[in-house]
Amino acid sequence: MYIPQKGELYEDMSVRDNLYCSLLHLGYKSEIAQRMEEVLEQMPLLKHRSKQTAGRLSGGERKMLSLAMIMANKPRLLLYDEPLAGLSEDNTEQVLSYIQKLKVQGTSIVLIEHRIRELIDHVDRVLGLKLGTLYTRDLNTLDNIKQFIV
Repeated sequence: MYIPQKGELYEDMSVRDNLYCSLLHLGYKSEIAQRMEEVLEQMPLLKHRSKQTAGRLSGGERKMLSLAMIMANKPRLLLYDEPLAGLSEDNTEQVLSYIQKLKVQGTSIVLIEHRIRELIDHVDRVLGLKLGTLYTRDLNTLDNIKQFIV
């Protein structure tokens, strides 16, 4: 599954309806309801705002809704474009904790991100792309990343 940087939400629909639409492929209303409740229990802020339209959420709340829609689908692979872009410190920590939950559940995750400092302790491997060349070795510490960037 893929989460673009700006997230694909139905702005005029509620948080709950956005989650519902992301699960329609399951086909069974009972399965959809169960997964929605599971993810809303993990994300109390979204549960509190479940009747609010997505268009009225803050940027951080929108990112969390996009992530909730993915979490509810229990993907085996997630491609996530700049999950931390534009987030406050509190929202950054929350998004990182949800990413960690996905990782623990066995989801393979590929993150594209500029804010390496926040991610370094949450990833297994860092790859760098510089002037069209992919670098894979020795980028798992901040010091090595700083040298790479210069």
